[in-house]
Amino acid sequence: MRARSTLPAARLTGLLVLCLLAALAGPLEAQRGGRGRRGGGRMDPAQMQKTMKERSERVHRQMCETLKLDGQQQEQADKLFGESQNKRDRLFEEINAEKLNPREAMRKMRDAQDEYLKKIEELLDDEQKGRFELIRKEMKERRPRGGRN
Repeated sequence: MRARSTLPAARLTGLLVLCLLAALAGPLEAQRGGRGRRGGGRMDPAQMQKTMKERSERVHRQMCETLKLDGQQQEQADKLFGESQNKRDRLFEEINAEKLNPREAMRKMRDAQDEYLKKIEELLDDEQKGRFELIRKEMKERRPRGGRN
């Protein structure tokens, strides 16, 4: 029975970790001149931003479904996601304009993600908060070395 109840939380945790890693790894890889998945050269920053935005939107939708948000919660969660996405877009603009180094961008993206998740948690009822707490704990444990604990 317990495995059943944690399965959605584990799935959501994986999705949130994927989103966070995608948000954090992209700018660093682009700055290093890493090879994109296609074409053998450096990934176009605009394409990288678009790909990360699509992933973030997909993860947000899946998180809302897994937490079974009601209509009002969903509306508020979508608004919070939009605000968070706007912050990430501004950070990409700063990276592209070389006003922000990748390490600082990663920290700021991580902060934006943490702020978004904290605000989402505030929307939840007690049952949803219990599942969400488990998710946050697992995310913290899975953060790459060098990340905040």
